[in-house]
Amino acid sequence: VAICPKSIITPSAFDFLRTKKIFWHRNTAEAAPKADKPMTRWKAFVVTVTPSVLQAVEHTEQQTFGKQWSHELLGSADEAITAATSAINRGEANGIAVFADHAELIACRANRSDRINAAVVSDVQLIPALKQYMQLNLMVVRPSGRSFFELRNLLKEFGRS
Repeated sequence: VAICPKSIITPSAFDFLRTKKIFWHRNTAEAAPKADKPMTRWKAFVVTVTPSVLQAVEHTEQQTFGKQWSHELLGSADEAITAATSAINRGEANGIAVFADHAELIACRANRSDRINAAVVSDVQLIPALKQYMQLNLMVVRPSGRSFFELRNLLKEFGRS
């Protein structure tokens, strides 16, 4: 949604846009995405819900004002695989983080798609090498027993260009 430069967005309107996951920008030369440099989009799919996961994905979204990260709650590993492969194949996302207890199953089945390079990630220090050598675009994390800080750092490093 393009918002006119002088329009006022009230806090309740901003909350509405955020909860409905509606992307918006001010209709000015500075705010419009550049044609030669597309906006980076990253998604988080949450299958296993823990307080730490929700805090980490919401914190990451707030830090980027919803412009780079968005998240969805999904009901099963199959839904996560379908949504992730669909989003990457259609070019909707540069990378996807999935939080689920069945991490190996999701990575293995997602890797059947030609455009998916999935790996189960447990350590933030592995992400740069995985991105460099295997062009990691689907990070699967088993969230149980992980702190907010661990999960936030994984998302931060994965979303780094």
